Amino acid sequence: MTQETIEYSIREGGFGILIMELSMLMHTGKPVICYVPTANHPLYALKRIYKIPDSRLTIVQEDRGWHPASNDMIKAFSPYIMPDTVTLFGQDYATGRRGKTCIGLAMHAYGMGDEKTVKHSPYHKFATREIYNQIIKLADLAGYDILTINQPSMSAEHKAFLLNEYCDCLVAYEGGTAHLAHTLQVPTIILPWRCHGDGNPITSPEDTINWVSHSYHMDRRTYFLASQDEITQWTVPQLKSTIDRLYRNQGNNKYYEPGVEIDTENLRFYGTILNDPFSTGDLYKTRDFIKQHIKNIQIH
Repeated sequence: MTQETIEYSIREGGFGILIMELSMLMHTGKPVICYVPTANHPLYALKRIYKIPDSRLTIVQEDRGWHPASNDMIKAFSPYIMPDTVTLFGQDYATGRRGKTCIGLAMHAYGMGDEKTVKHSPYHKFATREIYNQIIKLADLAGYDILTINQPSMSAEHKAFLLNEYCDCLVAYEGGTAHLAHTLQVPTIILPWRCHGDGNPITSPEDTINWVSHSYHMDRRTYFLASQDEITQWTVPQLKSTIDRLYRNQGNNKYYEPGVEIDTENLRFYGTILNDPFSTGDLYKTRDFIKQHIKNIQIH
């Protein structure tokens, strides 16, 4: 019997969602045809970096818009694509190595503005210059060089090379650079959002917005800061011990806490976390796509 082939159209832009979509599609175990809108779409580079064979992924340049299932929760029941080696600039490199000399710092994708500007999407993800300066000081005291990964024009291959070969850890806002780090097994410390995307303040630690990054970045080598100020209070031993724990897959993602379970019929999380991400509108299409193509749904 011929195995079912998935046809999936990839959006333009959104590097993080691209990595999540690719991870989910590869986890299905089925051959995939992906339609991309441009000849230089980063999916071509990711296929080469992760050494995905043609038998698993065919890329066709044809603009078909977004797939109906595409949204930021599409990877929630799939592990990241996480090869033991990656191909970068024509050479193979092992992933997950410890003891590198730098801490990567992803501060922003489009630049930082004043206090008013930073409160609105997408700038609400970014910290202030003062926070970043204190992170740089802490890393310097710990004996690390700082390697910034901020240029939107930097290629996926260039970012992957810097992370994989130089960064013992990445400190980042929630976004595409962090997703790339997860696939390379680089420990990641994620800053929380400063406010809601519409500029409204986060008024309580129980505000569900605080769990958004956890649901997007389901990775065991990630530490989610409780506040942007938290890391500025760390000592050098705290930073080093956090990185060490992350290399041992001891992150603090809420979805890996004991007691968190899945309603596999509705793809609803429950237990110590309550999250029903596919309950309304077009998200039903994401839920149905996941149920159709993934067997043995579980938290990875």
